Amino acid sequence: SKQVLKRLDALVTLTRQDAAEYVKWMDIPAKYIYNPISFQSERKADMSAKTLLFVSRLEIKQKGLDYLLDIAEELFQKRGHSDWKLVIVGGGSGYETVKQWIKEKHLEEHVDIVGEQKNVIDYYVNSSVFLSTSRWEGFGVVVTEAMECGLPVVSFKTDGPSEIITDQKDGYLIENYDLKQYADAIETLMTDVELRKKMSQNAQERARDFYTERIAEEWEKLIENEVHCNAGSAAKEK
Repeated sequence: SKQVLKRLDALVTLTRQDAAEYVKWMDIPAKYIYNPISFQSERKADMSAKTLLFVSRLEIKQKGLDYLLDIAEELFQKRGHSDWKLVIVGGGSGYETVKQWIKEKHLEEHVDIVGEQKNVIDYYVNSSVFLSTSRWEGFGVVVTEAMECGLPVVSFKTDGPSEIITDQKDGYLIENYDLKQYADAIETLMTDVELRKKMSQNAQERARDFYTERIAEEWEKLIENEVHCNAGSAAKEK
């Protein structure tokens, strides 16, 4: 409840948007600290692979898997980018449905669904563009993972990705849920290798903001500040 939350020394959320919601709707001060990236990789994508990559739990509605397959159909069939492919990594409740959609849309030659993979870094570094089609996303750890491996990211303007991606610098943020704009952004990257390389460098730089040591510094500052404030309050009470 609101009264319980107000008694906390600090309320920390994963995104700036979430923190703002607590301030707006509950009048509770909140800070945000992002999740750290789950790994660092010396291996980077070189932007030569004609491969789009999607990594996620395969939950149809949340992850926008219907959007993903519609975009694939647009790019590979209607726009003729038959020299590219889409690789889908992940398992979940929507796995069989996605397999069926690939068959129904006659995308078997262009879309590979490979299930859960332990060596996911291999997929990142052997791709050139990362796709996030979620209808909603709290943070988006896979977005930072993709950037760490040098992939520009195309995503809808959901909460987490909107705070990670800088539009037209290290990826593209697409209006929810404009599939044409989304396909246009991917096509721009598909057809311009130099742009991919530039965005790849920018993505790698952005990923460093999520390294564990940097996120740990934010937590240390928060804890030190709260200890200092609490000590000051205790002194005043005496």
